[in-house]
Amino acid sequence: MPGARSIIVGALSYLCPVSPRALRDAKATHPLDIAHPAGRPSRLRGRLARYTWGPDYHPLLRRQLQELARRLPELSGEPVESVVLVDGGSLLDRAAAAAAGVGWIGKNGCLINPVYGSWIVLGQIVTTLMITPDEPLANRCGRCDRCLRACPTGALVAPGVLDASRCVSEWTQRPGMVPVELRRDFGNFIFGCDICQEVCPWNAKARPGKGGSPLGAPVDEDSAFPPLAQFLEPSRRVEERIRGRAHGWRGARVLQRNAIIALGNSADPSAIPLLRRFARHPSPVLSSHARWALAQLGASEHDPADLSPRE
Repeated sequence: MPGARSIIVGALSYLCPVSPRALRDAKATHPLDIAHPAGRPSRLRGRLARYTWGPDYHPLLRRQLQELARRLPELSGEPVESVVLVDGGSLLDRAAAAAAGVGWIGKNGCLINPVYGSWIVLGQIVTTLMITPDEPLANRCGRCDRCLRACPTGALVAPGVLDASRCVSEWTQRPGMVPVELRRDFGNFIFGCDICQEVCPWNAKARPGKGGSPLGAPVDEDSAFPPLAQFLEPSRRVEERIRGRAHGWRGARVLQRNAIIALGNSADPSAIPLLRRFARHPSPVLSSHARWALAQLGASEHDPADLSPRE
């Protein structure tokens, strides 16, 4: 923006509990409390990255930053031009947030705030107003390297260095074929991956945000650990389910592919009939992944009953 002189960074916490009814613990706000072990209550449930559990954060954060930008002329007593960016534009959100003192960039590449951890989404106001800058925070990761050791694919190749070609979160968002050697490492994630954040000690003591944000409201179990079969319904119904969520932009087809991979990793033979149906899907991507998933479960794409001799 011509004449830009300052960047104001806004951060919004998305740390929220899963509802007491689902997990019998109204205070289960942290990922290590609610990591969904295989077999409870069903291996046929997937996992979503935490930032997708509630409503789409983009319009929520954008509205708040737009309101602040609107008030800048009143607050400063001078004419001000501003542009609001939320997960868009050419600026790197984390770099701006680190420069503004919101947090430091950890060894997993995430911005870490000392109070709210890395469970925050970021936006910016680029403005012509000259503001005295805040001081950046010192990196407080110390010798801890839990995130590097926990990454299932070894995508964190060095502190702060991510090989995106091996990142589970990256691949759950890409269309097309997932490399065979990475599919087992998906586990039951169907969008995103929080592992390098879940093991972070700063996140273990992170506080939920203040102010009654919808992002901090309790969610039900299906919002965090949805049944995989939901994603293998007709695409139109899948689109309806994800509308208004942060992963809704990705569309049904990629999520269906990821759900098929999760079923292949489930070790649950009850997934076989559903996978056989998708092994005959007209989409080469879905049919190929379904055949792979069947092989992981020790099954073929054909029902033996259909191959038995008939009179």
